[in-house]
Amino acid sequence: MNKKILLPVVVVAAAAVAYTGSAWWLGGKVEAQNEAYRTFLNKQAYLKVVKSEYHRGLFSSTSEWTVALSGTLAYSYRQALQTYGAEAPPLQLTVRETIHHGPFPMIGSGSFMPGRASVDTDVVWPDEVKKALTEVFGDQKPLTIHTLVGLSGEGKMEVSSPAFTKQIPNGEATIQWTGLKGNITYAPDYSKNQYLFESEGLNASGKNGETLKVGKITFTGDNQRAFDDLMIGKAGFNIAGITFANTRAPQQNVQVDNIGYSADATVQGDFLDVAVKLGVEKIAVMGKSYGPAHYDVSLNHLHGPTLSKLSNALNDLQKQEVAPEQLQGMMIGVLMQHGIPLLKQTPEFRIDRISLQLPEGEAKISARAKINGFDGSEIQQPMSLLQKLDAGIDIVFPEKIAHDLAAKSLGAKLGLDSNTDAAAMVEQQIEGLLAQGFVVRSGKALSTKAVWKAGKLFVNGKEIPLPMLLGGLNGAAPAAPAAPAAPAPAELPASE
Repeated sequence: MNKKILLPVVVVAAAAVAYTGSAWWLGGKVEAQNEAYRTFLNKQAYLKVVKSEYHRGLFSSTSEWTVALSGTLAYSYRQALQTYGAEAPPLQLTVRETIHHGPFPMIGSGSFMPGRASVDTDVVWPDEVKKALTEVFGDQKPLTIHTLVGLSGEGKMEVSSPAFTKQIPNGEATIQWTGLKGNITYAPDYSKNQYLFESEGLNASGKNGETLKVGKITFTGDNQRAFDDLMIGKAGFNIAGITFANTRAPQQNVQVDNIGYSADATVQGDFLDVAVKLGVEKIAVMGKSYGPAHYDVSLNHLHGPTLSKLSNALNDLQKQEVAPEQLQGMMIGVLMQHGIPLLKQTPEFRIDRISLQLPEGEAKISARAKINGFDGSEIQQPMSLLQKLDAGIDIVFPEKIAHDLAAKSLGAKLGLDSNTDAAAMVEQQIEGLLAQGFVVRSGKALSTKAVWKAGKLFVNGKEIPLPMLLGGLNGAAPAAPAAPAAPAPAELPASE
């Protein structure tokens, strides 16, 4: 054969052999990773893989596996149905995957992006669920999942659900859903993941002039494994706005703007800080506007390795199908085993901010608490916690709101006929608190700051004697209460 002809033939043959060999080798990698993912699922508290089949081919493979509800959630599900005399069918879901092997798994779709595999995932819905989904989505596929697995095993999954318009029977309402799109990226060993899901929202209208509009919805997350099996990172969602309107009763109209939630866990050496924030930009109702509103709390200085042990132990408990009363006793044992070592590391709980902007001014609360020198003996001697407790709270409240609420409550309690009488009594009480230093007036707001440290209470920098309580803490007989007097000034202890 002519060498000019033979050389291309050899090259093509070698390339075909190399591609075939690569496809077979990568197919083995995909099968191993598929098995690793099922092992990962079985570690979760409420799911278990009850059936799994994998059929490997040269250039493509198929996988089918069934997951079922398990653990305490499965037990509660069965008990709930049995209470009503109904038989509890197993809650199972079957997933089928069509896998195209690399090194160019998407070549059939015109893409030459290299990868370990391209996976198309289909959910096999139970007949009852499938019927309900058909009524909503019609001939559209309710869920589409496509994943490209990289050469190193990292993956990017694209998920989508189509838009639909659904009329409630009897024409009571019409719902328009704009659909959902998202993507998830993950590490080969599932130790990291990131996700983003978005929808343009939902519209609903009723036959009596009611309308509901939900603006753009976004879910985000960025997590990684730390301290062995603890998944930490960021997660959150945002809703651009929710509006309810009624043309026949406009006084019922409600508008909520920019609802946001976030949870953020960060590692500081062997410790973990967790911050959770929930906020609303504006709430408009009954002709008034409120906001912004914030609810921000945090739990800091959590010992990571100990928290991981506690999390794993609780997860193992949730995987057991036992009665709630039995589970409760088991959980107490786990908390004693791992919770006490966690408290010994002096974690701190903080209310960083609970606030609401009112037309009359801002109402705001912040607080913190931790136990210094916790050694476990406090379980048997709870009163000793008061000597070790280090806590504080700051409160700011619009004076008009505080005055009106107190007057209304006092008037109802005493049965006063005149609101003026109740208001005068409240004003007298407020002035008394101001004179004694329990409350401070700043502009149109009242505020107070309380600190508890080493068994002593301070309010706005002044120590408040607590002879009865302190006597009990010291083991002595409590002294008789002294005559009321304004608290003596004392230096406020430095708060951490």
